[in-house]
Amino acid sequence: MKKRKPTIKEDWADFRIFLYGFMRMWEIVRSGVKAFDEFGKKFKYDDIINDENIVGGTIKSLKNKKSYFVVVNSKTGEEYELKIEGVKHTIKRCLALKIYWKKRKKFFKDKIFPEKNDKDYATAYNDEAQQYFRTITSYITTDKYDNRDFYIKNKYFEDISSELRLEEGEDIEFVKERVRTNIFSVYAWEMFKQSNKIKSLNKIS
Repeated sequence: MKKRKPTIKEDWADFRIFLYGFMRMWEIVRSGVKAFDEFGKKFKYDDIINDENIVGGTIKSLKNKKSYFVVVNSKTGEEYELKIEGVKHTIKRCLALKIYWKKRKKFFKDKIFPEKNDKDYATAYNDEAQQYFRTITSYITTDKYDNRDFYIKNKYFEDISSELRLEEGEDIEFVKERVRTNIFSVYAWEMFKQSNKIKSLNKIS
């Protein structure tokens, strides 16, 4: 049976959700590295990587619905918490990328977005952010997107990789593979799934 070609709406949702997942998992990995580093400094550990009693992971606070990366020594009870940026902030970082607007223009050729100096820009931007937020909260935990393979094998990875910043002399293919390995690792994926347990929808401001 011939596979049905996805609609523009479906492709746009795929791109938005992949971009969000990419940025979100990147933030989780970054927060994890920082949390372990800060834990080591606070409790004066020379080598926390090889200490089997020290573990880390994400939790969602029942009190304020925020996600944290927590590092704890299961033997001593020492603990360090680092708040992970909220969903709304991740979406704003997605909207700050050139690739987002490039893809939007490609998918919706007839939908002209106001320039930054236009009077309607702020309203249009907030509407865009709200729509993006609804896309994430409506679909991120559905079977299609609650699937690590969706991210690892996603066709938009190459497009988003164009935003990577390279150090002088670095090979782009090597950097892309390193990013793919780290961002979409099993560990990062489990932390990402935990952070997707969104219980409330808050207006983007």
